[in-house]
This record gives sequence, structure tokens and C-alpha cells, in this order.
Amino acid sequence: LAAEIFVSFYGALFLQSVRSQDKRRVMELAQVDFRRRAELYGIPVNYRPFALDDIRAALAGGKLVLVLISGFLMFGKKVPHWVLAIGDDGDHILIHDPWVEDERQETILDAANIPVPYGIFMNMAQFGRDGLRAAIILGKR
Repeated sequence: LAAEIFVSFYGALFLQSVRSQDKRRVMELAQVDFRRRAELYGIPVNYRPFALDDIRAALAGGKLVLVLISGFLMFGKKVPHWVLAIGDDGDHILIHDPWVEDERQETILDAANIPVPYGIFMNMAQFGRDGLRAAIILGKR
């Protein structure tokens, strides 16, 4: 697959709630390694927040988009979470969500082809106090 990354700022991510210095250091080192590997593999990285038009254009081009969301609007938990954007019907971004709540008797069908109105999608597609936006566009090489 060909990949392209959008991330709204350069630097270590998800550290706001990490209290352990050891855990913080491990996360920082891992992210430095991820950045190095992306560069080594020639994966373009856009250090800017993606716009709805970026997602819609990728989908129109036959690509899929992994999008970081806040779990809060989706299922009431303040956790970073990734969903797969698979389509655009002109009013909604269609997503597949790997989070299935077994205790609520959800099935994988409940998590497939979820239509999310554009405005709600863009509100969901940010995480943390600083409004981190991140997405990975995937397509054929």
C-alpha cells in the first residue's frame, strides 16, 4: 500500500495524561523511531490538521483513511481511537469501527458502514486538549 500521513503537529503525541516518566520516555522513543521509519520508507508526512476535503478527496480517489478520533463522542470514553473511513455519500463519512461492545450485544455488523454527518465527524476527529488531528491515507502503490 501507499501511505500518506496527516498529523496536526510535530512532536510526541498522547503524553498529556502520562504521569510515569519511564512510560513517557518509552512513548517518546517509540515515536521518534516511527518518524524515522516513515522517512526511511518515503512516506509523506503533512504536519497540518487534515480538512474534510482531504478525507473526501482521498475517498473519491478510491483510497481508505484511518482517522484518529476521540472515543468520547463515539462511546463515552476519553481514549484515542482509530476508525477506518471507507466512503462518502455527500453528507456523511462512512466508517468501520473496530470497537465492538460485547457486553451490549454489539456485533461486527453494528460497527460497519456507520454514516457520520460531516460536522460530527470533524468534531470526533480530534483528540485531547490541543485538538490533535491525525489520519493515514492508504491506497494502491
